[in-house]
Amino acid sequence: MSNGSLNDVLHQMNSPAVLGWDIRFKIAIGTAHGLSYLHNDCTPGIIHRDIKPSNILLDSEMEPHISDFGIAKLMDKPLTVDSCSSLVMGTFGYIAPECVHTTRMSKKMDVYSYGVVLLELITRKKALDSTFAEGMDIVSWVKSSNEGEGVVIDEGLGDQAVESVVKEEILGMIRIAMKCTEAKAEDRPSMRQVIEMLTDMRPKNYSTFLGSKRTAMKSY
Repeated sequence: MSNGSLNDVLHQMNSPAVLGWDIRFKIAIGTAHGLSYLHNDCTPGIIHRDIKPSNILLDSEMEPHISDFGIAKLMDKPLTVDSCSSLVMGTFGYIAPECVHTTRMSKKMDVYSYGVVLLELITRKKALDSTFAEGMDIVSWVKSSNEGEGVVIDEGLGDQAVESVVKEEILGMIRIAMKCTEAKAEDRPSMRQVIEMLTDMRPKNYSTFLGSKRTAMKSY
């Protein structure tokens, strides 16, 4: 992809890319549509199991494309010994808490990972950032930072972050991310519900929202 991965753009460039809020919102909702498509519109449905910024590729329009299905599982496939032993596969910092206690796969595992990606988009911190206290990940860091009320917002958003409409969207996305990263899987929303929440945050006539749904089918 012409713009590399979301990980490249957020964390790897020597001169960090300028990512305005509109671009971050586009990436967030485009990825949500892609995941919802995998979960609900594929037959059988697909659990990706390794959603993270390096597996979200960005095209020339900064539209996100979900990639790397190496450890994805079809929802109608019974678990084998091999699939049980590899169930905890994924990337530390993005793995849902229940993955270490169960051999039962769930779409809510992807929802958790997606919530972590949202927090990275907002904070521009890594899931396991070197600036965090020992034993802390991005979810616990945001929770400990006054529930994320503006304290954790990436300074690179500059003046945008103090504009009332944009700031309310950012705080709304933090709240969605925290719902996605609830410790109990049953307390997390579905990806369809995430799309509804993100859509409801933004005025219907907001021009940059137009075309976001085009990414629903762009998962590779």
